[in-house]
Amino acid sequence: MTLANPTLPRRQFLAGAASLSALALAGCSSTLSEPEAPATPQFDPFYVNMYSAVSDGTHYVPAVDLRYIEPAYYRSVVPDPTGERPGTIYIDTAAHYLYHVREGGQAMRYGVGLGRDGFSWSGRGVIQFKRE
Repeated sequence: MTLANPTLPRRQFLAGAASLSALALAGCSSTLSEPEAPATPQFDPFYVNMYSAVSDGTHYVPAVDLRYIEPAYYRSVVPDPTGERPGTIYIDTAAHYLYHVREGGQAMRYGVGLGRDGFSWSGRGVIQFKRE
């Protein structure tokens, strides 16, 4: 029996193509090694201690995870940029800093997060009274 038109049926062609593809891709496989654990960031012990957990017997403040704070926002003593009198609290909404003005031309600077309302307010305010 001779075939005048030697063609493969569609199913045989697809099965052969799939087998050939599987063999070709098998040569591309590789074994995956265990992913490396991410490096544990090293922080200055001064800041680790500064942001450790605090308790006064009544209230507890958990430790701050320093991985989520940019070092520019760490609490620090800086030259007073406000010109306000000592004891004043000044908030720079554009830079996200709060300054507590101290004696001797110094201020304690804190990085702060501001909500939408924090950007809409400007001017001076007075703390009328404090409570424990």
